[in-house]
Amino acid sequence: SLTMDNAEKDRLRDSLSYQIEELETALDGADLVIGGVSSFGVDWFADCVLPHIPEATPILTVTKGLMGQPDGTLMTYPAYWEEKCANSRMNLNAIGGPCTSYELVAHDQTEVAFCGHDLTTLNRLKGYLQTDYYHISLSDDVVGVESAVALKNGYALGIALTIGLNHRHFGDETLHYNSQAAVFGQSVKEMARLLKLQGS
Repeated sequence: SLTMDNAEKDRLRDSLSYQIEELETALDGADLVIGGVSSFGVDWFADCVLPHIPEATPILTVTKGLMGQPDGTLMTYPAYWEEKCANSRMNLNAIGGPCTSYELVAHDQTEVAFCGHDLTTLNRLKGYLQTDYYHISLSDDVVGVESAVALKNGYALGIALTIGLNHRHFGDETLHYNSQAAVFGQSVKEMARLLKLQGS
């Protein structure tokens, strides 16, 4: 196996690291661009990065959430970027699902969904990134996947509340699965109804 000392690792890391001023160099010959900005960086990503990505290069974003609009409707981040870059023909795709980075680094079995408008592109991205522990489903329902990703966090907190309530009531560390299952079942029903309202 290949072994490297710390100096060699630092040189390799530096050779693969770019500053924003080196964006054009970083994009040269790229098969895929993965974007991972926080919600505070959504406009910056649209203004400073997306216009420089070649149309033939697919984009895969891990940024999750929904944006509230002045009329009270919600918009996914991919839709927002497509609207902001209306003159561009971006190949924009997104990752949805419960996946924390530290568990992925530990090779924990993980299930995610890649969503976008073109299933051929999604299959290509799946081929790039799927492993024996990182399992990928595909969907062309961007609104459905992105909305479910945003909603699941609120429902996960609801399920976590049952753990605290049971701990207060029973005074021990025993997990009580009945109440968690009840809240999980109700969450699924509510999510299905909300997604139907959004046309998914």
